Amino acid sequence: MDTQAAAGWQHDGSFYWRQSEVYALTSALVVGRRALWLVDPGFLPREVADLRRLVDRLAARQRPRARYLLLSHADFDHILGVHAFPDFKVVAAQAAHRRLERSLRRGRRIDGSLLIDRPASAYQAFPIGEAVARRTAALPDAILAPISSHTRDGLLGLLTGYDGRRILVVGDHLSALEGPHLTDWPGTLPSFEALAGLLAQADWLMVGHGPPARRAEARQRLRDDLSYLLGLLRRRAGGASETQALALPAPPGPSPEESHRYHGDNVHRLYQSVEPAAASGLANRLEALLQAAQG
Repeated sequence: MDTQAAAGWQHDGSFYWRQSEVYALTSALVVGRRALWLVDPGFLPREVADLRRLVDRLAARQRPRARYLLLSHADFDHILGVHAFPDFKVVAAQAAHRRLERSLRRGRRIDGSLLIDRPASAYQAFPIGEAVARRTAALPDAILAPISSHTRDGLLGLLTGYDGRRILVVGDHLSALEGPHLTDWPGTLPSFEALAGLLAQADWLMVGHGPPARRAEARQRLRDDLSYLLGLLRRRAGGASETQALALPAPPGPSPEESHRYHGDNVHRLYQSVEPAAASGLANRLEALLQAAQG
């Protein structure tokens, strides 16, 4: 691919990415043999416009491909650029439709507070062309798996470029800028099991916030996050109080305040949703996953 078409973007062969000036949101484009995959387009209007130009320039130089827009989850910052790509079929977890309108309303409020001017179409609900309810390889150049961890509408995507590079899209997981921030503790273990299985096949990890990572660094991020979660589960399983669990080191965050907020949310939700006996079983399975990741 020519570097002029990728001005302002970084790329490795078929994999293009850019980090927004706001929220360090990472958007990506993967050029497959049969499909063009766009991921979480955002965030600032001019950044969305740059992505639109990149898509058009690349498409003009190649044979036609199917066009898909993968949403890693339905948080507002990941969906406010969808309006600029009506020629792409939106692919999201089946659960995402429940949050779309609420997330778009929140996005409008955030834009107002930041004095960001977007077209009205940016805040209008859009159709999900492919709602993924279970792991599937039915779409070209992709393996998709819904997960429930950071949010209940997450979607993993292992995307294969025309040159064989495999990029794993994980949304707000395994970021160098922020540690785990969980909504669904019971769903976290199967989600990380699915994530670890796909990561073993990937050359690149694409996260929702911050820089992507090659395989070795991605595996270290996985081990770090699993170790943190295992520590919390062991405290819960061992009968420690919520206050004692809060004494464990907090995960990384965009700021010390946010780090401690994430940690507090994780601990509170764990103690609200998982009883000690169940935490013991989850801890044993998570420990096995961590040991496999260390191999």
